[in-house]
Amino acid sequence: TTNAVKDTAYATGVSIVNEGRAIQNQLAQCCCDNKQATAQVRYDMANFAASINSNIDKLKDLKVLVIGDVMLDKFEYGKVERISPEAPVPIFKFDHEKQMLGGAGNVVANLVSLGCQTTFVGIIGKDAEGLKIEELFKSVGASTHLIKLKNYKTIVKTRLIAGNNHLLRADKEEPVPVIKEYLPKYKKILEQAIKNKDVVLISDYNKGLLTP
Repeated sequence: TTNAVKDTAYATGVSIVNEGRAIQNQLAQCCCDNKQATAQVRYDMANFAASINSNIDKLKDLKVLVIGDVMLDKFEYGKVERISPEAPVPIFKFDHEKQMLGGAGNVVANLVSLGCQTTFVGIIGKDAEGLKIEELFKSVGASTHLIKLKNYKTIVKTRLIAGNNHLLRADKEEPVPVIKEYLPKYKKILEQAIKNKDVVLISDYNKGLLTP
């Protein structure tokens, strides 16, 4: 059964890519003033969209384990109306903030949205940002096995957005420390989490969990 599910997932991906390439080739060959060709492309695009929906349905209930670097993405929205008198930089007037799963957490959220039964294994800090990540995982409907490190700060990436302009990104991060006494616990968690999974997905953002 597991092999059959894997084959279905692979075939689904190949089918979507092949259909997309075929339509790309048609678009490249068609002239804008060729009404018949344009109508054909529109027809093919409609069929392509229906095919994508059909193939996505095949991914539902796929059991996926994601292992990787999770972080908290913050988006601070506001506006810029003047330049600072202290330095030639814009003054950002804050309006509101959104927080969401970043890094491997974003991968998990996308898989859940496709209907996959998704489990995540990773490391966070024992801090407010780590608690927020736990809360966000629960809100999207993912299962988690999170190791919480006392002397490690959860990775946070904060973006300042004014209108359609991305002004700045501020990163708060440090490499994941190698703590030998945690390795047996981490191994045990992985062995338990990997049971009965159809797919294991590695999401490495070079933060130290998977990459030294």
